[in-house]
Amino acid sequence: MKSTKTSTYLFFFLSALAFIAFSVVWWGVAQNAAWIHALDRWGIQLIRSNITESATYFFHTITFFGGTVFLTLASILLFFLFLRKKGWGIALWFASTALIGELLIPQIVKHIVMRPRPENPLISVSGYSFPSGHSAGSTTFYGILVIILCLTILQKSSRKWLLAIVAALWILTIMISRVYLGVHYPSDVLGGCLVGIGSISLTTAVYLLKQQKNRRSSEQQLNV
Repeated sequence: MKSTKTSTYLFFFLSALAFIAFSVVWWGVAQNAAWIHALDRWGIQLIRSNITESATYFFHTITFFGGTVFLTLASILLFFLFLRKKGWGIALWFASTALIGELLIPQIVKHIVMRPRPENPLISVSGYSFPSGHSAGSTTFYGILVIILCLTILQKSSRKWLLAIVAALWILTIMISRVYLGVHYPSDVLGGCLVGIGSISLTTAVYLLKQQKNRRSSEQQLNV
């Protein structure tokens, strides 16, 4: 119980930290802050310094797995899978996280900020630039999937760490693909990642808090 309570507080703290950091980046983008421009220049130079046909094909393929079509279909599939295997609690936890982090926050902020995308992209895209929907969606989707698997299925710590590392590298690769393809600034993908971290941390904290209350309620009924 004590360990679960500590984890709940940690997730609430991480959520607050992520959303505060996102707000700072949002403010910087909205104000055209010099440090945002410096961050974007540095990131673009680092990622787009060597554009090749093979790298473009690779990142064009990778970016699909963080796109709206794939994440929406995968989220619907996993919702019904969790519902069948784990029940409504896990299924709704997953669905609410996906809804908040993949769709609501990114789309609302995009239409508030209305930041134009970079010029001369390698692929054709539409919509606004900040925050990156691919970054927010992939961080949210793969992040919450890892947390659910670690809390409900995986037992060994080594497997949990391995899965977390692989997922983090996969998310990072999707984020890099958006900058490489020229459809987002580095500050866009950073903002999207922070949205994802904040969303999964918040819903996880709420889920754990609910589990604590249910456990206490069951214990009280047994003691009556």
